[in-house]
Amino acid sequence: MKWARAAPPRPTATAACSFSATAATTSASYVIQRVPAGWITAGGLTPQDTDGIRAHLLERYRDWSPRLRRLITDNDGPYVDRPIFALPVPHTWEHSPTVTLLGDAAHLMPPLGVGVNLAMLDACELALARHDTVGEAVRAYEKTMLPRSTETARLLDGAATELLSTELPDFATADHH
Repeated sequence: MKWARAAPPRPTATAACSFSATAATTSASYVIQRVPAGWITAGGLTPQDTDGIRAHLLERYRDWSPRLRRLITDNDGPYVDRPIFALPVPHTWEHSPTVTLLGDAAHLMPPLGVGVNLAMLDACELALARHDTVGEAVRAYEKTMLPRSTETARLLDGAATELLSTELPDFATADHH
């Protein structure tokens, strides 16, 4: 069997406040800011250096409200890097009559609310395909899915830059109550 080699996903952005456990990852969703994907190594740190990353983030967000800084200081879990990835546009592969991709494997995009919907649509279309052979069903599915996902990916290409702001929100400042 010959497997197609797809282009690897590329990091588009990463979130700066990503300590695992507790409410830090969910509550911080309104205050996480966009930073370059290589910010850890650019700062002379490694992902395993939780104390160094915590110190870096506390300095970076020194003007934030103490209540929001507690998302960093009160978390004793290790740092977990959560980069945002997207596949190149268009993302295609050599057709195989017995293997195909669906969901994020076929069209990984920034988390802007379309990925799970496309994955469910992919699964339904493939499951409901009525053809005499698996190969015909896979070809029909790919004929519909690839143009649709390419169009959506083009619309969202680069949209991760808008997903996380580089601006400090008003409610994050120490003098805002």
